[in-house]
This record gives sequence, structure tokens and C-alpha cells, in this order.
Amino acid sequence: MRAVLSDGDSRGGAGTVTGAPTAPSDLERLKPWERYDRRVLAGTVRLPAAAAEHLADLLGMALPDVEAALQRLARRGWAREEMVSTEREDVVRVWLPSQGVLAAYEAAGVQMEALPLATQRLQALLWDGTGTLAAARIISRLARGARARGLTVAEACRLRQGIEGAAFAGAQGIVVLVGEDWCTPIFVLVDRQERPPRQRQALARAWTRLLAEMPVMAGAMLLLVTPSYEEMDQWDMYLSASRGRRGVPAPPVYMATAGALSRPWEALWTRVEGRGTARLYATLHRLGQAPLSLPLPFRQARAPALPPWTPPGSGERPPTMPPGAGRRRVLAALLRHPGSTAAEVAALAGTTPEEAGRVLEAMEREGLAREVEGRWTATGEGERLGRRLLGVPIGAKRVFPAPSFLPHQLELRAFLARLAQGVRAVGGRVAALREAPLTAREFAEDGRVRRLVPDASAAVVIGDRMVHLLVEWDRGTAGDGRWRQKLRGYVGYYRHLLRYGRPLYWPLLLVVAPDGTREEAIARAATEVMPGGMLPAVRTTNILALESRGPLGQVWREVGGERRGGLVAGLWPDGEAGNGWEAGGAARQEKG
Repeated sequence: MRAVLSDGDSRGGAGTVTGAPTAPSDLERLKPWERYDRRVLAGTVRLPAAAAEHLADLLGMALPDVEAALQRLARRGWAREEMVSTEREDVVRVWLPSQGVLAAYEAAGVQMEALPLATQRLQALLWDGTGTLAAARIISRLARGARARGLTVAEACRLRQGIEGAAFAGAQGIVVLVGEDWCTPIFVLVDRQERPPRQRQALARAWTRLLAEMPVMAGAMLLLVTPSYEEMDQWDMYLSASRGRRGVPAPPVYMATAGALSRPWEALWTRVEGRGTARLYATLHRLGQAPLSLPLPFRQARAPALPPWTPPGSGERPPTMPPGAGRRRVLAALLRHPGSTAAEVAALAGTTPEEAGRVLEAMEREGLAREVEGRWTATGEGERLGRRLLGVPIGAKRVFPAPSFLPHQLELRAFLARLAQGVRAVGGRVAALREAPLTAREFAEDGRVRRLVPDASAAVVIGDRMVHLLVEWDRGTAGDGRWRQKLRGYVGYYRHLLRYGRPLYWPLLLVVAPDGTREEAIARAATEVMPGGMLPAVRTTNILALESRGPLGQVWREVGGERRGGLVAGLWPDGEAGNGWEAGGAARQEKG
């Protein structure tokens, strides 16, 4: 099978998978710039709401050529430019084909139901800028990296999630690579922090059901990008549990964290069920031919009869500017940590107190947020807007924590805000911050599924390393017996992480006590319950020490140890990023 991703010009059709290049005599009848324009136009249909750089990577063209072609298409009224924002960028220019072009491609035989091109779905792509650009980035970088390695890209496009047929449910895109005598279908899914656990479990079951009905799909690959290793572990458990009986092929799911979005070929991908970690090229599945059931929207397409030229914007709605990066971050912080003060919102959102104050006041005037005794929460309208921006379905339940103003919840929220502020102050990055009950994780123990719900969890990136934290905030009301029971749950969870020998990740358990006496009592309970090899993962402190030195200061004590150290003390050998970060971070935070 030697297929090519056609340009969509002349007899090559609307971007079909063909077995031979277009005849030179046909190409000569077209102007060079028109061939480029049709090729780029097919790219906007394959990858809607993508930036020009993504289209250049997808099509293997130079960026200036793509930008010039997009401008010509816009003057013809065949493509339009929209502005989207992400949590880091206020304005990103993306491109969409016109409705007339979509109708022409549909008439040419393109399976439009497999593409997210309906008006409502395009609107969802534009509002969820972060997720949309993440999927476009990995699809386009997969195509660019494949060409750099001498492979042919037979197909690369975004898919409508949940399409009918033999696609992996929930996949956002597909890339089909072709070698000398083999091909590799690759599906792509970018996971989000707000995805409910039950939805992950349902997708795992759907994938297993697909493999049971069509074992040939085990020859495909599903690349799953998660916010942190915590989600990777949960996906692994759900997939392993859903496979259950023998005879079902091992799920072809490979996982990595967000760094793989920009560099999928250089990233290390971990296959589920402890089946090893390697770079993408070394793990490619090689099939003799692509299954006929693959969702290839352009498989049977012909060359489209494009509509007449129309003035730019004719018949199209005026562009709508979605909220900027600052407002996105503030609204996400309000939904994830309701009941925060303005200063805490600024720290959790990674913005300045002045900007957070302006955004909160504007959101209050617009009915998106409200203030009660100095603490802010999102209104119902604000939550609906936040769901659109975060790609959360309107009907999804238990996505955000309910507002709570109990004293220990307020103390915990203040701790998370100081932790986020401190990590960013030393050049780190906050990948995830969660409060109970959204910290729940499941694990198998003695043939039963157990559930563990820490008070909070966090994933922070320090240098090029990700550190996961589980937080237990002692109210001072639980007796030693209750703590022993809780710590036994953590023993089961840590053993679950060791089920393949080397753990996928190893989180630190941070226990914050109201005073030194309670801290000592909890440490004694840990030594009685937990094996010696797990004790270095448990670190204790008390509120007085935290208030004086901050989360990054010398306040944490390993269970069984005598001296206090920094948050990441002992995680890395001397001279690596950990110790330098710890010392610098503590100094900066104590000085501030």
C-alpha cells in the first residue's frame, strides 16, 4: 500500500487517499498558486480551527506559502479567519472553511459526519481554544515528524468525537502513516483535568468492546495525552479492568503527558498494562494494509466543484471574540476552587492581584461571579460559560467542587494558593490543582475496587520533572484509629502503583496537622501502619510552621526523620534540579 495525502487539486480529488500521483498534464492546466490554494483549503476541512503553522505542518508546506494561500482564500470567501484564546494566549488566529466550501466537499463525497464541521461543533471548537489547539498541534506535529522520518502521510484529520463506526470512541483525530509495505493508523485523544472518572471508565469499556468485536483494530494505535501521571494511572486501571476476560487483544493505548503535544516523536510513550516505555517510532504498529473500517472521511471523495467567489464575510456570521487568557484563568480558578479570596484567585490563576481584581469586578457586573464576605464564586451563568471554555459537556455532573466555607477548607485553599504562587515564583509550572471530591482515585486491592479521596492533590513541574502531591489536612477531630484506617488506604494505593514493578508515578503524601503534638501522633500512626519503604513518601508539618515559612520552606519532615527540609528534599540526587529549586524557592518565599 503506497498511498499519499493528495493536495485536493485537479483529479487528486478532495484530499482522497490515492494510489498514484496526479498526472502532470492535469497539473499544468492549473496555475501554481491555485494548486496551493486548493491544497490549503482541503487542509482547513481536515483540520478546522487550526492556526496557519498547524496547517503548514499538516500539509508539509512552508509557512509563508500557507499564509499567502489563506489570504487568497479569504478574499475569495472560501475561508475565514477567527480569533480564539487559550489559558496562555489572548489572541490566536485560526482558520475555518466557509459553509459553501463545506457543501461542495460534501457533494464531492467527503463523509462530513465524521468531521466536526457542523455549526454547533465548530462553535465548540472556537470556544474551547486550549483543547482545540492542543489536538491540532499533536495531529500536525505527527504528520510533520513522519515526513522527516521518511514516512508517507496517507491521511491526517480531526474526527468528530463519538462518531459511529469502528473508530475508537472519543478520539479527536486520526493519522495514517505508510512505509514501504506497511501502514500504521494512529488515533489521538487529549485528556482534560475536568473529564469525569466515569467518562474515562466508559471510554475504556467502549475501546475494549471494539477490540472484542474487531481484533484487527489492535493493530492500530491510540495516543492518549493526559495532564499528569495521575490520570495516566487511572486510565491504565480502567483499561486493565475492562479487558477482564482472556481472548481480548491488549489495548493499543500509549500514554504521555502534555509535553508530547509539541514533540510527539521525541516524547516517551508508556503502553498500558506495564508493557514498556519507548519513543513513538520504535513502537509503531505495522499492518500489511489498513482496515477497511477505518474512519477515513476523504476515502471516496472526488474533486469538489467549489462555489463562485463571494465577498469576504458574505453569509457568514461576524467573528466573535471569546474571553481572553486572563478571564479564562480566573474563571477556571473560581470553578475549581470556589470560595477563594481575590488574592487566592490571583495566585491560583497565575495572574497579578490587580488583573484578577479587574476581571472579578467585570464578571460580577456581567452576572458571571458574585462576592460574599470577600470570597468569590461563579454563578450558574458563569459555570455554563466555564464549561464551554474548558470543553466540559453541559450535562456532565460533579465536574467542579461545591462551594464550602468550613474553616479547614478555607485553610486548605489558602495553602494551595501559596503553593501555586511559590512554584511559579521559582520558574515552575502548575499542571493540576484539585480539591475533594475531585481528587478521588480508584485502585484494585484483593479483587475489589477501592476508592481514595485525599483532601487535595497537585501536580507541579519543576525544571523538566513532574512532582505529584496528595494532601491530607487534619482537622484535629479524627482519632488515631481513624488515621490508621486512612493510612491503610494509602498503603493499598501505593501497592497498586507498584503492580507492574516500577510505578508509573510515586506521589508524596503531605499531612498538615494543627499543631506539633498532632503531627507527632500522625507520624507514629504512619510508622505502625505503613511499610518502611513507603515512609519516605509521607511528609508531615503543622499549620504554625507553614504560616511562618510557607509551603516551599524548610517545614516538611519525613516520617521517622528528625530534621525538617524542603518540599522536594531527597527526591533527586545532589546537584540535580530538585535541591537547587528547593533552596532557591525557600529563600525567595521567606524573603517575600
